[in-house]
Formats: sequence, structure tokens, C-alpha cells
Amino acid sequence: VDSNIIIFHLREDIASPAFAQQLEASGILAFALDAGQVRFVLHRDISAEMVNYVCQQLSALQANYG
Repeated sequence: VDSNIIIFHLREDIASPAFAQQLEASGILAFALDAGQVRFVLHRDISAEMVNYVCQQLSALQANYG
């Protein structure tokens, strides 16, 4: 099944609303789901460069949590 939705699973000690807020501070919109999950939705106007930026920001946030 093709989909433009990505569900990102967080560690149990990371609150999804706080994580989504940190992403928003970097210009990335995500929706905090329950139980440590964040949802991303890709649109046809999203470029590969934008996806790479999101990946870089996710790596940086992960480093902050140890």
C-alpha cells in the first residue's frame, strides 16, 4: 500500500507532544499521537532536500535525548 503518512516511534521516556514542539521550532510540522508516536504527512510539494532536512533534525533531536 502506498502512503504519504509516516509514523515515527519514540522511546518510552520521550513525550510525543514535546518532541513535536521541538520539531516545530525547526520548521517541521508533525502531529503528536498517543503513546510516543509522531505522525508526518508528506505532500507532493515536499522535495528530497526537505526530507533530508527532516532526517538531519531528527538525528539532532535524538542526540539531545542521549
